[in-house]
Amino acid sequence: MKKYRIVELDVWGNDTDGYEINDVFKTDIIIELENPYDDNEVIEKTKEYYNLPNEELFTNINQFVSGDIFELENNNGKYILQYELVEE
Repeated sequence: MKKYRIVELDVWGNDTDGYEINDVFKTDIIIELENPYDDNEVIEKTKEYYNLPNEELFTNINQFVSGDIFELENNNGKYILQYELVEE
């Protein structure tokens, strides 16, 4: 299992023009993932420790954007959270 820190994002933009990450805020929330490539596992494990907005539909997990970081996006492409590898 790998351990990931949940990182909150300050996101600017809109559905028409797109979104960009303005700032990141590391939380103390660490989740363990057996398979970080499994979108359902990532979302379900996140819900155990973090209050995701119910109205958001999470259809895209941008896997491994940079090294050991990946992002959760909603179905409009808005970045919701980042995950940072802290331990393999």
